[in-house]
Amino acid sequence: MHAADALKHIGKPAVPALMNALDHDWISSRYLSVQALGEIGADAREAVPALVKALGDDDEGVRADAASALRKTKAGKEVIPALLNALRDDDERVRRYVTIALECIGPGEQEVITALIGALGDGAWPVRGVAAQQLGEIGPGAKRALPSLLRALRDGVERVRTLSAQALERIAPDGKEAVAALVKALEEEDEHSYDAAARALGNIAPDSKEALLALKGAFGSIKKLETSATVSSHGIAVLEELISVVDKLVVAEHVNEYIQRAVRDIIDAGERGSDTLAALILELLYCRSAHLNYAVIVASEVKPTPSLVAAMKETSSVAVANPLVHPPLSQRFESEIRGEGKIGWTDYTGAMIKENVDKCLQNWGEKVSGRIS
Repeated sequence: MHAADALKHIGKPAVPALMNALDHDWISSRYLSVQALGEIGADAREAVPALVKALGDDDEGVRADAASALRKTKAGKEVIPALLNALRDDDERVRRYVTIALECIGPGEQEVITALIGALGDGAWPVRGVAAQQLGEIGPGAKRALPSLLRALRDGVERVRTLSAQALERIAPDGKEAVAALVKALEEEDEHSYDAAARALGNIAPDSKEALLALKGAFGSIKKLETSATVSSHGIAVLEELISVVDKLVVAEHVNEYIQRAVRDIIDAGERGSDTLAALILELLYCRSAHLNYAVIVASEVKPTPSLVAAMKETSSVAVANPLVHPPLSQRFESEIRGEGKIGWTDYTGAMIKENVDKCLQNWGEKVSGRIS
């Protein structure tokens, strides 16, 4: 066992010896000593000046772990200038560890926020990712980083895009500061930014009409909503928007929110809302959309008007017959199966839809059709 390994178990009394070892000619001694000081933690605060000096060590491993040790020893803001200087280090690992240390030591300092924003443009993607992550840790206090984080959604590395989107969520949790900019990001002709911006929108503003309409328009998945009586209910609009983007986004955690909102609005619309839902169910049926099940879930919660009952019965009668059929002339929703000019869905999907439809009809006191082979 190296002496530094033994000394770290002694704790604070060993700090002077470890500080002296930082001047040793052997790289391994300096490396293990700086690590040991970090593991001792706050009890090694007297070593902070020596650790600052170690940021200039000839070995990049020593320099990187010196930055980490400054964070672990709870160094004060007096070390920020040295860390800012170390951000110019040639070694990627050093810059990454310095970036983490800066946020932990001076999260509210404007010069730290400025440095982290600058690190979003670092040539090494791990540094860019950590910078985004640390800005997210600062939270709303880093609001001036929003434009840079939005640009980072176009980063060529997926991990950086993901961390930037997560940072946006933490910096602007109520969505007011970021929704408009994220909506604008969806208009960029850059496939890299779509997914990250969309995910952030889904988490920041799951109930935002503006966000949903932007998502729908960006992905071009369905036509612009009509204003006719068949699609005039706000609840149907919410439901259509969910169906239109569910294939493109990871929104599973918000599906129930959308459905509950659609239910409330359709109930408020009375019979007109139920009749509108019936028209949507038939359209999803004719398109053989696997997401018909979302509309069925909503139907089970609203008033069963004659047209809604009829639409559900028709769905029940054909759900498991499942032949491939010709698509409707105007197909707004994506089919689960498409090939040779015909559309359909899998046996599993058909059976699931029929089961849920039949449960709903039975709850309404209606007779249901048997399985059609």
